[in-house]
Amino acid sequence: MADRVTIDRTCAAPGCRAPRDRLLTTRLMLLLAAFGAGLRLGGFRRAYGAARRLSAASVRRPRRGSRTPRQITDVVIHVNRHVLPHQSKCLLESLTLWYLLRRNGYDADLVLGARTLLGPLEAHAWVELDDRVLNDGPHVRQIYEPFELRGVAARTEAR
Repeated sequence: MADRVTIDRTCAAPGCRAPRDRLLTTRLMLLLAAFGAGLRLGGFRRAYGAARRLSAASVRRPRRGSRTPRQITDVVIHVNRHVLPHQSKCLLESLTLWYLLRRNGYDADLVLGARTLLGPLEAHAWVELDDRVLNDGPHVRQIYEPFELRGVAARTEAR
């Protein structure tokens, strides 16, 4: 299904992969809005738990003809950084990408990390699949120390 997402050369941003797939673009805008509201209203634990529960069955049952992880990542990044009137934060982008990858049958990992290199605590989120960083630079693990989400996952599954 490589022909479902095409590259639009009119996007001026470096590395831009502009999707012509209007359905996926619209779906992504709605997902970003829904997860954004979920993060603001219910916090990370509830938003993460909902995304985990809604995508759990899909990870066990990959869809035939789904997009590749690179295509999904390119579309999420493009919509977040070039279509929306404002760029959402790394947590919202990563949570949405992680959810979509899982819904398409890929067992991706949502990774949260922190650093205190320049004084105050800085947090960051990204997505990995088979130990490859998808929506950030490959050296992000050297900059941010990842921490485990097992405790969050266990508490969301107990509910």
